[in-house]
Amino acid sequence: MKRIAVLTSGGDCSGMNATLRAVVRTGLTAGLEVLGIRKGYRGLAERHHDVMSTRSVSNILQRGGTVLQSARWPEMLQEEGQRRAAEHLRALGVDGLVVIGGDGSLRGALALHRLGIRTIAIPASIDNDIPYTDMAMGVDTALNNIIHAVDCLKDTASSHDRTFVVETMGRNCGYLALASAIACGAEFAIIPEVPYHIDEICQLLRRRYEEGRDNSILMVAEGAASAQTIAEQIKDCIGFETRIMVLGHYHLRPPARHAIRHGRRRSPPGRRIRQNAGTLLRPTGADRHREGHQQRPTPHRRDDDQTRPDIGNIALIPPADNPLPSRHSRRP
Repeated sequence: MKRIAVLTSGGDCSGMNATLRAVVRTGLTAGLEVLGIRKGYRGLAERHHDVMSTRSVSNILQRGGTVLQSARWPEMLQEEGQRRAAEHLRALGVDGLVVIGGDGSLRGALALHRLGIRTIAIPASIDNDIPYTDMAMGVDTALNNIIHAVDCLKDTASSHDRTFVVETMGRNCGYLALASAIACGAEFAIIPEVPYHIDEICQLLRRRYEEGRDNSILMVAEGAASAQTIAEQIKDCIGFETRIMVLGHYHLRPPARHAIRHGRRRSPPGRRIRQNAGTLLRPTGADRHREGHQQRPTPHRRDDDQTRPDIGNIALIPPADNPLPSRHSRRP
């Protein structure tokens, strides 16, 4: 193996730059040439790439978003687009591809693997809905930003005796809404995984009001309902003054100016996990024997350990210390 490529695809999230930096530096240390594909799979199809160096990833560890940029390319869902991407990789002489992205991006990586491209997929999604991943990169930062916003909001809720309905991202996974509700002490969490009845919620709100607790916070996952709909239903049912806050994108106080999915505030454990994900690059399967690598036990896998999902020449690198399947794992 002499040349690898790396791309960031789909929705951006915090930690992509940290992982990209680790991938590039690890590849260069191993004597590989590293190509950076710009704008995800679209850039791969249009052959927008640069040769990466340590200078290319200098001073990006603390930055949000992705310096390689990202774009959605619906053609990657079709066989023709997948073959086109694979042909361009072969034309570039790429021996392996590293994909940093969410569910759709990883599906594209799997499609390329099936077409004979050696691929490593690194989960990066604030939705936290990727199988075999306890916590994808971006989740910790998004959760901390939600908690910060709700903590500020509770001051207003208590000052004006209001009920606030806060909508979080997460697609069809309710992790962000549920985890933030527990951390913030919210009264309710509406998530896709659990059916809810608005009448029961309204009865509990009225009971709280009668007990003298005249403000409440409801966390709503975007995949379960919209904050606007829930607020209107509460007002129609019990007449409470209700306000909404949609945290799809919001501006933090300076200098953190990014939206929730790529805010600057990151915890030290989060930075460590993201860099570990990028430095776990190593030959898989037949590559170890074909290129003369001596297989050594690692903290993530023993010789008899089948828990890490290596499939042929594709490896899903879990960005966490425990590679065992999580509660989000999809079983056959």
